[in-house]
Amino acid sequence: MRPYIAAAAGALLLAGCAPAYADPEVERPTPDAADLPALVTSLNDAGLRLYLAAREDGENTAISPVSIGFAFGMADAGATGGVEKAIADFFALPASGEQRLAAFNALDQALENEREGKVLRIANRMFVDDAFEPKDDYRVTLATYFGAGAEPAPLATNGDASAKQINGWLADQTKGLIKNLVKPQMFTDQSRVMLANTVYMKADWDQPFEAELTSDGDFTLLDGSTTTVPLMHQGDVWGGAWQGDGWVAGAKPYVEGDTEMVIIVPDEGRFTQVEDGLGTVLKDIDSTLPQEQFSLTLPTFTVGSTTDLRDVLEDKLGVTGLFGVIGLDGIGENLYIDSASHGVKVIVDEKGTEAAAATVIGMDAGSAPMEPAISVVADHPFIYVIRDTETGAIEFIGRVLDPAA
Repeated sequence: MRPYIAAAAGALLLAGCAPAYADPEVERPTPDAADLPALVTSLNDAGLRLYLAAREDGENTAISPVSIGFAFGMADAGATGGVEKAIADFFALPASGEQRLAAFNALDQALENEREGKVLRIANRMFVDDAFEPKDDYRVTLATYFGAGAEPAPLATNGDASAKQINGWLADQTKGLIKNLVKPQMFTDQSRVMLANTVYMKADWDQPFEAELTSDGDFTLLDGSTTTVPLMHQGDVWGGAWQGDGWVAGAKPYVEGDTEMVIIVPDEGRFTQVEDGLGTVLKDIDSTLPQEQFSLTLPTFTVGSTTDLRDVLEDKLGVTGLFGVIGLDGIGENLYIDSASHGVKVIVDEKGTEAAAATVIGMDAGSAPMEPAISVVADHPFIYVIRDTETGAIEFIGRVLDPAA
């Protein structure tokens, strides 16, 4: 069985007696973990490595480091031995035990907000097979630190019904952006649990684009050919702009400024070089004083992508000891991770951005403005990073090679 991951949602599938479905009564800890900054750094770094490894030639690609991080954070909470080490090593998770869990709880509560013009919701859920009962301590841990409740599903006996049930939950949590992420063939008679995480964001720009200024224009593809797409224009963006070696970047804030989209536009002919060094580019941006005002040309776009995380982790990044190895004793006996997948959808227009991501992990038994000095013109392939400005957590990262694809 192989996993599937999607926009702002995640899931975990386990193998291994009858669950108690009444959620444990717990009190979420206050979100004040000293290890929160270290956790953000770890998840951002792991997310960048996954993004770079997941790229497919000629394809728009997007991932959510936060969604992937929470899904594997829930798996880590029940992992033991070599599996625990494999997760901790790849993600470089800080601290251990309750301190690490407290950092995930703090990140969850720091990112979640809902107010006029801005919504960001993180949801976690455990779907439990009728014939399996995870350990009580694990259920309490998920409820306490991840806010995850549980509900029954016929995972081992009816894959069609299970997929329909879980997909319904994912769609509800992501306002319909993530559909049919879970496939019936993901379930076997050894399936026991599916842990699901969703991340959903909808935010208005702090300075919306004027729709009447949007016009069709040429977008130059990597092969030098052009396609016609709607291009938005804004002559006086207040956020931050940087000119680097072979690239220009601008940060466009969403309402109230606690989230931003950083648009990185490589010079023509430099896309691969800049994307390969994306971590360094982001560090340069964060360590250099920006020019506050800039002009921006950006296409409207809707992109979605799915990533088989097992393939990426094992085949492209060489991670061993994580899949197919029994080592989830904190959840139940003789369980192993069999699959992991991720999916994302991002919609950008004049008003703002709507985005969602899902991650599933399967386990079995066995006015005329002044002319700015910097212009960010995304009329050829570019990279975008949506991040929380207070914690620095990267919520979504992606590339647009063809806005019309």
